[in-house]
Formats: sequence, structure tokens, C-alpha cells
Amino acid sequence: VSERPRTTADPRDIPALLNAAVEPYRTIWSIGLYTGLRIGEILGLTDSDVNLETGTITVTRTEGGETTKGKRWRAVPIVEALAPIISAHLEGTKGRLFPMKGFADPRGHILDELRRTMARAGIHKYLTVHALRHTFITSLIESGADEHAVQRLAGHVDFETTQRYIHLRDGYLRAQAAKLNFLPGSYPAASPGVAS
Repeated sequence: VSERPRTTADPRDIPALLNAAVEPYRTIWSIGLYTGLRIGEILGLTDSDVNLETGTITVTRTEGGETTKGKRWRAVPIVEALAPIISAHLEGTKGRLFPMKGFADPRGHILDELRRTMARAGIHKYLTVHALRHTFITSLIESGADEHAVQRLAGHVDFETTQRYIHLRDGYLRAQAAKLNFLPGSYPAASPGVAS
């Protein structure tokens, strides 16, 4: 059985994706991209899990579940770009943030909406909702974030699990490789008495 490769969204496509999204999906995509929450964790959020004063989302459950996938709660920060999006969504919301009533398969519906949103945005790439989590993790690593901080934000027990979510982009790899330079004068001279 062949499996499609896991992929991430191109960071340059994210503004178009969010601009093409309708509510509540724009908020769902934004939470996924800015916090790395799993779709089940996003669907399990209630208004009491979001504290705009402290800038924190407390993740305690998944949709239809008593606990999170790892059976541990975690607190994730609400970054500046996400705060107004969540704040607007919270207005008039009580209980579940995304109830998805009337859908036999809420996750399938959300995936269909992601594909419709991508088509409206002119993004022609295979992405799943879970790819937004991969995008969050990969983008943090490429931005120079501490690996252990990324692991904790993702809710992983160890960094080995986090590594499976990292899909470094070609441009990032090229930029990292370009830092290497063996031309004369590129490295400081060895100190006297130090073996080279």
C-alpha cells in the first residue's frame, strides 16, 4: 500500500489560505498553524480552555474524548497573530468552540473544507488538516526554535516523535548549506600549540 508523503504547507501560501477561508474554518486553520494542536484537540476546545488574559490555551481533551492523545494536558501560548482571530471567534461562543453539529464525520467535513479553501486560494498541493501540525513544527525548527520547546509545544513525550514531523524545505536546506565556506580566511587560524 503506497502512502502519500507527509507534507507541510508552504509558508508563502498561508496568508492566501487564511484569506480564502470562511469561518469557523479560518479560526480552525489558524489555531492549527499557530499552536500545532491536533484537529481532535481543536474540536475538543471549549471557551473555558482559552484565556486571552494570560495568552494561553489549555489542551485537556480531544473531540469525543476524555483526555488528549498522550493522556496529558498541556498549555500552549496564544501568539500575537492568533489572539485577535480567537478573540473574534469567542464573541458569543459558549461551550465548545467548534461544535460541528449535524456532520456525521466532522473530520472528513473539515478536510473537504480545507481542500475547497485551498482551491479558492489557488494552492495546488496535497495537504491534510494534520499537515498544519507538521507545518507548525517544521516552521518553528526552521525559525531556530529550541528543539525541546518545540517538543513540549507539540505535546510529545520525546524529541524522536517530534522529528517525524519535521520536513525541512529545500530552500531552508540550501540556506543552511550556504553557510559553509572552506575558502582561505573563512575560519580563524589555529592557536599555537593546538593540533589541527
